[in-house]
Amino acid sequence: MSAWTDIVFEHVVPTAALVVVLIVAVAALTISAVRMLSLDRVGIALLATRLGWLVLLGWCLLMPARRETAREEVRPRWIVLLDVSASMTNATSAGGPTRWQTVRAVVESPWVRTAAQRWIVDVHPFAEELGPRMDPADAIHLQPDGSATHLRDALMRLAALHRGQPVAGVLVLSDGLDTREPRDEWAAGPWPFPIHTLELETPGTAPARPPDLRIDRIETPLRVVVGWNSRLTATLSGEAPPDRAVAVRLYRNEQLLHEIPTQIGTGGGSRDVVFHLDNPTVGTVRYRVEVPPFDGETETNDNVAVVTVQVVDAQNRLLYLEDVPRWESKYLIRALQAGSPVAPLAFVRGPDGRFLTYGGRGGMTLDLTPEQLAGFKTVVLGDLDMSALGEGRARSLLEFVRRGGRLVLLGGPKAWGPEGFAAGPLRAVLPFDRPGTPPPLEGSFEVVITDEGRAHPVFGGTDRFESGLPPVLSVFPGTTPKPAAQVLAEARTPTGAQPLIIVQSYGQGRVAAILSESLWRWSLAPGETDLYRRFWNRLLDWMSPEQEQLAPFEVDLFAAATTLHLGEQIRLTARVGGTEGDSAIVTCRIRTPDGRSLPFRMSPRPIETTGGRTMPGHELVFTPEQPGAYQAIATAEVNGRRAESPPYDFLVRSVSAEGTGRPANLDLLRRLAEASGGSMIRATELDPLIARVHAESREEIKVSWRSLWNHEVVLTGLILLIVIEWTIRRRANMA
Repeated sequence: MSAWTDIVFEHVVPTAALVVVLIVAVAALTISAVRMLSLDRVGIALLATRLGWLVLLGWCLLMPARRETAREEVRPRWIVLLDVSASMTNATSAGGPTRWQTVRAVVESPWVRTAAQRWIVDVHPFAEELGPRMDPADAIHLQPDGSATHLRDALMRLAALHRGQPVAGVLVLSDGLDTREPRDEWAAGPWPFPIHTLELETPGTAPARPPDLRIDRIETPLRVVVGWNSRLTATLSGEAPPDRAVAVRLYRNEQLLHEIPTQIGTGGGSRDVVFHLDNPTVGTVRYRVEVPPFDGETETNDNVAVVTVQVVDAQNRLLYLEDVPRWESKYLIRALQAGSPVAPLAFVRGPDGRFLTYGGRGGMTLDLTPEQLAGFKTVVLGDLDMSALGEGRARSLLEFVRRGGRLVLLGGPKAWGPEGFAAGPLRAVLPFDRPGTPPPLEGSFEVVITDEGRAHPVFGGTDRFESGLPPVLSVFPGTTPKPAAQVLAEARTPTGAQPLIIVQSYGQGRVAAILSESLWRWSLAPGETDLYRRFWNRLLDWMSPEQEQLAPFEVDLFAAATTLHLGEQIRLTARVGGTEGDSAIVTCRIRTPDGRSLPFRMSPRPIETTGGRTMPGHELVFTPEQPGAYQAIATAEVNGRRAESPPYDFLVRSVSAEGTGRPANLDLLRRLAEASGGSMIRATELDPLIARVHAESREEIKVSWRSLWNHEVVLTGLILLIVIEWTIRRRANMA
């Protein structure tokens, strides 16, 4: 390592200017001292004190600093990731050594000394967590007693720890049994360094084990729409006689639904069994997957797994408010009632001023209270001014959008006029500014889909509007889209392109504005009889939020795991929707495998989302005391109202996944090596591997700075000189 030091000055004022100022100050001080002071001991002392103070001040103005530069050699690292989980105690073959004995011998091999001559060799043990760096000589004294294996997490943590550092390679000494990850696709990377894996055992040489079947996991959407087809995938693993078929049964609400036979390969393995579900009715459905145990199978509590699925209503309710009937309202109501994905309810003002309704009205009124709006996903406002809409309704609609509702501003001369939407609370959700509200332009204007529109779900996707859009006969000009808005279509007018369809997000909701009252003519376009309806279907489909987004008071219960083992804890988290989530009293009732019902009070705890936001939540940490299937239900109470979550099922197994005796996952280790540019090797191939890996040291220049003016000695000197001058003048009786 080599280093050198130099002095630099960090002032920004030109050096010549500073020197001139200091020279003038020194000259003025000297002349004034000669004229005003007698040059006795007192006068000379005062002059020297002032000159010293000016010198220190000039030093500070130059802002000097000491720069120390060092050139260091950075050696690459060779990292050994050592699995210390309990599965490493399994034998590699019948009568052979255990996996731990094999990897321990690898760590003690001569290749470690060879690698240490070229690189820095670090060993990181891991099981549930990644352990600290240690020397290979200390790693051989570890014991494989971890209760879980988180191989993927350990590799991700290594990548974060060594970001920006040269890494020659990572040697993974593990059986590849990641007990957290349900699938092996994560091995495809990408990885920032080559990963070399060790073939701990030869396929098919693992010692014979008694028959044992288990359902590792169930994968299926936990919330589906009624009538939609979905898939439930059960992953079956274990050991079974090669000539015996395994019957995998699916029960829906304790009624046998399907039975699919499959087989497990010789020596153990896993299979995915896929069931197709039709979801015919709305409600909560409990699915149970079961595998009958073989004769002699001792651990049977893991032959069953359960999951609860919510089937929600597909009906997408829409509210349409319009003033007096016009061509736009006539064709829109017809389009909504003819094959639209929504269930519309339309209020249209009749000739006598009273509103007529189209669609199922039920108890809906024109008050537009938050409770009434909560029953709708989308609201369409026609040609209404603020006097017809009303201040209270406008504020309710503003809050409706902020909380996740969708609003389409169809507009018209009244709505886009000076007393329209912009004159009230709805001004906040408008996706544009329109100063002066100029009158509409009339004519025949070409409609062009913008680049944003072609990429948007309304006009893009597989079902594109390839033939373009028919012209419109009117457009409301003078709009300037807001920064967050997207212009999907424009109208070409003599005064230039004018936005025609603009969308924007507001709060948790979405807003669309249509700046024409002649879109209905799209339904009359030759050869395009369904274009108008297709446009509205696409727009409303994009506008429609998820079912749970509009529920004013609901409870959702979830956890990070659906399968755990005795001794492990499960953290149940409840989310209460609506504005009253903070004040809700939330309890959780857990049904145990023996039929008991255990009540618990959940503690308030904020939930942090992936986007960094927090929302009210409640938490319960539960430790199961017996194996089997559990079911948890959360209940929230606010102001006398009560809401209950869908059931959350989880399975507790008596035997840890580390103790099931599974063979090493050689396929995952091989994929991991291939995806990272490494290789899968045997223990005897380590020395040749070290010899062929090329990773040279590199030089790094490190610069450190130390201020020479903003220092306690300099600042103390300035203050001390002022004090000395004041003391001299005081004793000499000088003013």
